[in-house]
Amino acid sequence: MVNCAGVNRGYNTLLESEYGDFDFNFKVNTMGVVFGIKHATPHMPTGGSIVNVASAAGMQGGPYLAPYVSSKWAMLGITRTAALELGEQKAVPLGRIAEPEEVAAIIHFLSAPDCVFVNGQTIGVDGGFAVGMSMNAYNCLAES
Repeated sequence: MVNCAGVNRGYNTLLESEYGDFDFNFKVNTMGVVFGIKHATPHMPTGGSIVNVASAAGMQGGPYLAPYVSSKWAMLGITRTAALELGEQKAVPLGRIAEPEEVAAIIHFLSAPDCVFVNGQTIGVDGGFAVGMSMNAYNCLAES
C-alpha cells in the first residue's frame, strides 16, 4: 500500500499561520497515513509493504511552510511507530540481520538508470532497526 497524498495550504510565517491551515494539512498529510495504515494492515495478515511518501520538508524545516512541514514530520513519526508496532506481523522492523542478497538488492536499485534522481541520501538497509528496536530485535541480536 502506498500513501502518497500531500497538500499544502498556507504560505505564511509561523506567527501568521491560521489553525485552519494546520488542520487541513494534518488531515490529509498525517491522518491520511494513519487511516491508510489502519485500514490496509488487516488485509496483510502475513506481511506486506506499506510505503509512506513524505517530502524533503519532512526532513528539515521550511520558511513559510509551518503547517506543511509539521504535518510531514508527524507523518515520519507515524511511519516509525507503525514499523515498530507492526513488526510482530512480519512488517518492518523485521527483527533479524540482513542477508547479503538483501543489501545487494538495494545497491542494484540505486545503481539502476531509473534511480538517477536519488542523490546524497542515506538509506538504511537494516530491516527497520533505525526506527527503534522491538524486543524481537534485541533477542535476535543477542542470539547472533
